[in-house]
Amino acid sequence: MFGEEPEAFAGRYGVELDSLLEDDGFLETVVERFEDSQDCNLDENSVWENVIRRALSELAGN
Repeated sequence: MFGEEPEAFAGRYGVELDSLLEDDGFLETVVERFEDSQDCNLDENSVWENVIRRALSELAGN
């Protein structure tokens, strides 16, 4: 999902990807949102991508 260079990710979202992956609070939030957003009409990967993109957008203040 994030084929960008690490610097581009950090510039876009304001946090290093490695730091974000170590943040249990962020990960728990994403998992909870995924569970709440599951929809039989959408494939699982699309739901994950939507939830992660929304959480990152909020993190970046967008």
